[in-house]
Order: sequence, then C-alpha cells, then structure tokens
Amino acid sequence: MNEQARKLYKQAQANYPALKAQIEAQVVRWFWATGGVGLFSLEPFYFEQNRFPKSKILKEAPENAEDKYQYGVNANDEIIVERSYTEFKGQCYETFYFREDSQIISYHFEYFKEKRCINTKIFVYKNGLLQAIYAAFKGNKWSQKTMFYENDKLISCDWIGKDDYSAEKGFERGFVYTYDMLGDLNSITGKDGGVWYQKKDKKVSYKKLSERVAERFYALLIPAIKAYPIPEPLYCLNIAFDYQYIMPPTIGFGTESERLEWKESYGKRADGLLWNTADYAHTVEIETDNEDTTLFELFNQETEMQEKSSAATKLLVACAKRLKEEWASLGIPSTDDFVVVVSDIEDSFLKKV
Repeated sequence: MNEQARKLYKQAQANYPALKAQIEAQVVRWFWATGGVGLFSLEPFYFEQNRFPKSKILKEAPENAEDKYQYGVNANDEIIVERSYTEFKGQCYETFYFREDSQIISYHFEYFKEKRCINTKIFVYKNGLLQAIYAAFKGNKWSQKTMFYENDKLISCDWIGKDDYSAEKGFERGFVYTYDMLGDLNSITGKDGGVWYQKKDKKVSYKKLSERVAERFYALLIPAIKAYPIPEPLYCLNIAFDYQYIMPPTIGFGTESERLEWKESYGKRADGLLWNTADYAHTVEIETDNEDTTLFELFNQETEMQEKSSAATKLLVACAKRLKEEWASLGIPSTDDFVVVVSDIEDSFLKKV
C-alpha cells in the first residue's frame, strides 16, 4: 500500500484536472463552515489529538470566502470535497475523497494554480473499522498508521514513517486511547508517556480552569525567580510564552549590562533584542510536579481547542501586574525603569507592565 500511495502521489499533479472533474461530478450539495481548522477528518480523534478547534457550519454562503471552508457532499451524504480558502481571492487548498467499499483514497492539493500535490493517503477499512492509513509526501517522505481495537474501540495506534524532522532511519511513534464509563474519549497519550489530550471535566469552565492555573503559576513563579540569583541589576523580568504551549512560560532575566552592550553595538536596532528571551544570557524554566504538569497541559489544550489565546495572554498579564506590585519586596537589584514583560517567542505579542 505504501508503494501504491507513492504511485498515486507521483501522478496526482498531472491527473488533477481529471480528478477534480470526476469527484465534483458526484457532489449533490455544498455547504460552508468558518473558524477553527475545518470540521472533518477521516483520521480518528484528529481534532482532539492536534488540539484543533472545529469550524462551525454557516447557514448560507459567505460574501467573503477568505479563511472559510467549503464542503461537497455526495448522494450518500458523505463529504467528498473540501476547499480551504486563503487570503488570495478564489484560491484554495483542495482535498478530494474517492470512496470505495473497503478503502478511501484522498488527494490534498496546494492552493497555487500549479496545483502541486501535498499528499495522497489510502485509508483501509475492515468491517467498517479503519485498519491503516498509508500516506505519501514530497521528497519520498511517507508514513503508515496501524490501528488496534478492543470491542470495536480504538485502543492504540502505531505510527512509522519518514518526514523532514526525522533521522535517516525515520521515526516510530505510538498512541494509546482511553475512554470513560460512557464510552467517550477520555485521553490520548503517547507511548513515550506524553499527554496529547485529556478530557476536561464538564463541570469546570474555562474561567475556573484559568483561575486555578493563574494561582498555581504564580505560586511557582516566585520561588523560581528567587532560586535564580542574578548579581547585577535587571531592566526587566520577561515572561515569554509559546502560543501552542502557553503554560508554563519561560522566565527571562534582562540584565542592565546586556542592555548597555546591545545599545552600544546596535543603537535603535537593539529593541529587537531587549524583549526577546532567546537572546538573554539568563533564563529559567519553571519546574512542575505531575499534578501541575497535568493542569497546565489541560489548560494549553483547552486554550487551543476553544480558541482562547487572548484570554490566556490576559491571564499572564494579570500575573505580571501582580509581580510588578510585589517586586520591591523580593529585594532583587533593578534599574529605575524596571518593567515586567509578557511576550511570545515569535515576537507578535509584547506587553510591558
């Protein structure tokens, strides 16, 4: 099957016009969706595992297709076409699903007019259960997922392949799935122990979860700062986060000696260094126990899936304000213009307190 997926990939760009005409001829209805990262995937628990928010169906076609999704449905009410529109008018990624009795073949094309193929996948089924996914990508990259079931419930998946990030021998990964008493997905963990998804207690709102996270983060923040003594004045304490893993952030210590050195060397261009912890000589990662790790992972998951990044950054800013108010009591040498900063590692967010 891996060779078949590779063969289909090599032929895909040349066959694009015929594939498009063939699949769209089967469409009996179109509908639109917005927000999130689409609303359909053949891969089990795709949105949960990747912490992607789902799109919401629109009642009618939008006036502006930018960042919207359009789906084509066949006579069996199955999705067979997905279009993901870009900021460029009329240009979209396209995915075609050719459905057969025991397998589904998908083609995923880029939005450029050349319509190069991004990947082809073969989904193999037995008695209605997905058994394996064979995928082919550019540059002879490939992957294979094999599913294992117990009482028709997916309990594990082995994933092997070769991608741009793996060594010459490729990668081997695995996932384990657990369910609650009602049979709903409870967790996804890697076979290496990493948590990919943990079901949130419905009784706990995002607001309540945020309050608990803020409390625990601040309780860990102060000891982490005190445990890392800096023998020179600071011009800032930088709380630097990653939008994918907001908690716990990296703590950066901006020293006055570094600031003076950068300003002398770069002048006004030094601003790009002053608030970027990647350039700091002194940073620290907050250490967490199992309980706090689980709490922060759940918060990161829900922040992504509920699209709450704005609320999460406000939480960090609130912690920064509290820290600034209490800073003098810590007795840490600081400059007269000392600030507490909240920033992200991509330099798209910066708040000075």
